[in-house]
Amino acid sequence: MILESSIVRVGILEDDPQVRKIVIRFLQANHFVVERMRDGAQALSAVADHSIDLLLLDLGLPGEDGIDILTRLRGASRLPVLIVSGRSETFAIARGLDAGADDYITKPIAFEELGARLRSVLRRASATARPDKQHVGPLHFGPVQIDIEHRKIMSQDGVTTLTAREAQLLALLLHADGKPVSRAALTRATVGLAWEISLRSLDVHVSNIRRKLSEAGVTGDPIQTVRNVGYRLMCAGHSDDG
Repeated sequence: MILESSIVRVGILEDDPQVRKIVIRFLQANHFVVERMRDGAQALSAVADHSIDLLLLDLGLPGEDGIDILTRLRGASRLPVLIVSGRSETFAIARGLDAGADDYITKPIAFEELGARLRSVLRRASATARPDKQHVGPLHFGPVQIDIEHRKIMSQDGVTTLTAREAQLLALLLHADGKPVSRAALTRATVGLAWEISLRSLDVHVSNIRRKLSEAGVTGDPIQTVRNVGYRLMCAGHSDDG
């Protein structure tokens, strides 16, 4: 059994009927409630209605671009999204993560890996929804405020949403109090040992965080690369409410 807590409702938007059939069978055998999605419109409607807890999304959909669906979803929701795709090129994986996916698995599917990634995505979503005792108040980078608990970057120009992994990476760097955190530690803590470090996906997520901070008005680079080690968070201040 993948989870030992409450029932998890999984939406699946998959074009290949054979892949869809075996994934649904696997999910149901592991006590998930599965809802098959016909198209992107139904998936987005399910997200808006809060009728699913996680979405498995194929990218190669007839007449639709999975990345476009993901981008529209991310404009309105933090729902965990796991891409399941036959596109295994590094640039395709980076594009999916850059669009806001929480994880990415390639076909043919290894179901032990799928189970591990599902557990990891759901743990991260749960951790950011219910922060532990280490939680601190909002961060400030000049005029920009970051609310890790609610995964938001707030500036005078509006609000930008962080993915669950981006929020957790920021939280881990914050808790290090300016000390470097190794790539291995960041990877293990956020995605577990199943993650393929060779794909440099951690760098993609850090790049996304930097971009979002920059677009919100942060000058300089508060997330510094420490050569041959990892990353560290610099120049963060806390509000008095934390």
